[in-house]
Amino acid sequence: TGWKVTAQTTADPIVELNRDVWHPFVKALNETDIDGYLAVHHPDVLRVSLDRGGLVHSGDHYRNTLQTLFGKIKTSASTQHIE
Repeated sequence: TGWKVTAQTTADPIVELNRDVWHPFVKALNETDIDGYLAVHHPDVLRVSLDRGGLVHSGDHYRNTLQTLFGKIKTSASTQHIE
């Protein structure tokens, strides 16, 4: 009891990763869509900024920082684009 059996997939993991994470990430970043951007991040995300002395952002602090950043980008003449 309590066991769940799932079928193994034969799909290419890179194709799945691109479909499920990379493409939504790129789309959200390019459209300055904070909700879409955060949707591909786990709620308990940790981000370590090595260029800022190893500053660690996590969870709500990370989300709040990004919301502020995306807001500034949207209200300025700035754009961002990755492929």
